[in-house]
Amino acid sequence: MNEGTLTARTMVRPREIVPVRLMNVSEESKVLHTGTVVGQLTEIGEIQKKPLSGDKLPFKELRKDLADLLRKSECELTPEQRQKAKEFLIKYTSLFAENNFDFGRTGIVKHHIETGDSRPIKQLFYK
Repeated sequence: MNEGTLTARTMVRPREIVPVRLMNVSEESKVLHTGTVVGQLTEIGEIQKKPLSGDKLPFKELRKDLADLLRKSECELTPEQRQKAKEFLIKYTSLFAENNFDFGRTGIVKHHIETGDSRPIKQLFYK
């Protein structure tokens, strides 16, 4: 892959479709053509079993960023609300990005941008 492009790591079971998450961190547009190599597939051996993000985890094992979020919210919440927030974060840990490069994707929500009779245009991000 070119400079200015990041590829996220992922783990899949054999014969699964491999989701590839890419991020263009450069100022210029990038075009990926069919057949472009975007990463390397490496077989792994043994995996140490850890609880899945949806599994019930004790508070002390809540991911650090989410534990910090909960700690920062403590003064604004009643004990009952705090417990519900904790349970929510534990149950839906996998829905929260772990860092700025942890992107997700969904096919559940579709959107359409009305352009009238004009063709859609592609522009770089600007500040």
